[in-house]
Amino acid sequence: MKNLHTKRGNGHERSKVSKSLPKDIKRFVSLGAVFDGDLYLVGHPTTQKVGPHEEPWETGTYSLTEWSKLFKTPQVLRRLKNQSVVLIFGCMDKRYAEAYYKFIRAKYDDDVIIVSIFVAGGIVQKDAKRAKALKEMAEFFNKFFTLKAVHASGHSGGCGGISHFEHQGKKVYDALGFKAFSNEEDEHISSRIKQSKKSSLPRQVWRKTELWLVTELGGEVIILFVK
Repeated sequence: MKNLHTKRGNGHERSKVSKSLPKDIKRFVSLGAVFDGDLYLVGHPTTQKVGPHEEPWETGTYSLTEWSKLFKTPQVLRRLKNQSVVLIFGCMDKRYAEAYYKFIRAKYDDDVIIVSIFVAGGIVQKDAKRAKALKEMAEFFNKFFTLKAVHASGHSGGCGGISHFEHQGKKVYDALGFKAFSNEEDEHISSRIKQSKKSSLPRQVWRKTELWLVTELGGEVIILFVK
């Protein structure tokens, strides 16, 4: 098996969270609940969610992570124990989730597992409960597994999550008087990404973390390192 990421199921799985999980792991199972309504924000509530160990949907479909899927098959957690893990945080945006995942996947050998957390806004979370959930997800992997690296991102072009939580639903660039994908918008989102490193990630993983801006240039998706 080259890596842990698997294709999505058919949507008919009814497996429950494993009762055999240790108590110190069980407390992490419900972390994803705060993001359950994210697909409603973008008007796609019936889109099937994907597990952290599954590949995101192809470009054109929103890829909201269903965190609890990670705990429904004990063999997934056992595999995670045996290999290095790279954790990525990104926005579920239908334009960028797949491109961002592939960009990070290409940086590592096949024996490194990529675990993906895609939610509205990516790493940029103004709401304290949402930021705390991301922080505890990173703590989970840092505590129980061999966490090799963390890659955290946000995107320009009017992120729906940032628009909803920071600008009452108005597109970021409109709210701030910028043009979409302009240098001004890119700089603003990059600044929010840097701020969110401290609020959405635990201190113990900062040295393992790289920050990224997903944007567009001439209609092409580009991913830029945020210093």
